[in-house]
Amino acid sequence: MSEKQSRRRFMQLTGAAVSTTVALGAVGSAAADKYSWEEVPSPTGSTIYGAVQTQEGPYAVGSSGDVFARRVDGWEMVLDDGPTTQSNPLRACDVTSDGRNLWFAGGSGVVGQYDVFDEQLTDYSAPKGKTSTWEAVAAAGSAGSEFVGLANGSGEFLPGTKNDQGGMNWGTVVKPGGGSSIKGMDFLDKQVGYVCDTNAKVYETTDGGKSWTTIGIDGGSVGLYGIAAVSRDRIYVTGGDGSIFRYNGAVWTKTDAGGTALLDIEFEAGEGLASGGSGNLYEYRDREGWSKEDTPMSATLRGVALDPTSTFPDVAVGSSGTIIERGLYTASEPKDNELIVDGSKGSDERVKYRVSVDGATEGVPNTTEDTDEVDSDVLDGSVVTGRVRGGLDRYRFSGSITDFTVTSGSPAEIYVVVNGDVIDVTDGTN
Repeated sequence: MSEKQSRRRFMQLTGAAVSTTVALGAVGSAAADKYSWEEVPSPTGSTIYGAVQTQEGPYAVGSSGDVFARRVDGWEMVLDDGPTTQSNPLRACDVTSDGRNLWFAGGSGVVGQYDVFDEQLTDYSAPKGKTSTWEAVAAAGSAGSEFVGLANGSGEFLPGTKNDQGGMNWGTVVKPGGGSSIKGMDFLDKQVGYVCDTNAKVYETTDGGKSWTTIGIDGGSVGLYGIAAVSRDRIYVTGGDGSIFRYNGAVWTKTDAGGTALLDIEFEAGEGLASGGSGNLYEYRDREGWSKEDTPMSATLRGVALDPTSTFPDVAVGSSGTIIERGLYTASEPKDNELIVDGSKGSDERVKYRVSVDGATEGVPNTTEDTDEVDSDVLDGSVVTGRVRGGLDRYRFSGSITDFTVTSGSPAEIYVVVNGDVIDVTDGTN
């Protein structure tokens, strides 16, 4: 995952050179975080391979097809045998740009998508008949129309795009390089993306994976595992010798971060995090560079996820079910109820409505039309007014609805659904 910021087009340089190695910052930087890294209880004792931040908080994937979610009171398992129910290990994960659809892939060609909002799993395993282990996955674009890239241990890359029916239109399998195992992948958008392999090579695509260009690393001899594309002239890659490479669009610069392999790297809002063997964790801050973090254990850390909003903790996951966190879970309690006002069944008439909610502790409209007007949030004792025309409004909240009234337009033009049950509002009031 990365910041996905668009900047100037960088020069296409095949086999760009590596500049002089730079030194790693000392431990205990002035930019040290208010919160330290702490081990937290884990729902598994098996390896966790990857982690990502979603709109519902951190998620992670691992052995036996396990998918885990961080809730307000800790981590829990939400899937225990993978998308095919065959317990194939999940080796990588990513999330759509809006943080809603979690994608994961792994052994025997398994591929799954988990909607963290609706908590629904969709199985897309063995796309194009491919059943070898997927080592990397990347998602770009919003849920429902996302682009997804998959890469395996044979150096193959497969692109796919979500169609209007909810399925995937898979493209043509290509090999960006010579067949070496692809371990890391990141896409800036649906067209521009990057992969790195165990043969010290980094490749770029500008056409959604149809063709690839080698951009480095010339003279490299170390396997590459993690990649984060901040922009087209700012790319970071981690190596099996503990190195962190940075590409500025012309030259690769190497930072020696230690002697253990670094397996994952992520950048969000000017902050970077890289993880690897022996519990090693390195943080990057703009104008300060890389510094080693103090961690409470020596287990290999295989995946990291940053949250720049401070709503959820930063996390690192790894061997033996290890989960460490930094920061607090400040999001509200999960919402208990869902209200949907659907205006798509009738004509183009605009219907206005009013909702009264009693005992709500929190809640906001999660989905509204672009032209919709909502006068207030669903808060304790509140009255919410809105309007629909050809679309839908969705609210999630704690508390109970005491009144729903159609204030303008025909009640026959809308569906009202509360927690999955259709409510009759044809008399204008419920």
